[in-house]
Amino acid sequence: MEEFIEIERNIDEINLMSPLTWAYVGDCVYELYIRTRINK
Repeated sequence: MEEFIEIERNIDEINLMSPLTWAYVGDCVYELYIRTRINK
């Protein structure tokens, strides 16, 4: 699982990602945070 998470990108690739992509990533992180807090 750790190999899947460790994806390296350079600064140019990160800057070219659309705001919609960042919104999706943010939603995923928030959902994981909430699920983690509920299960404790």
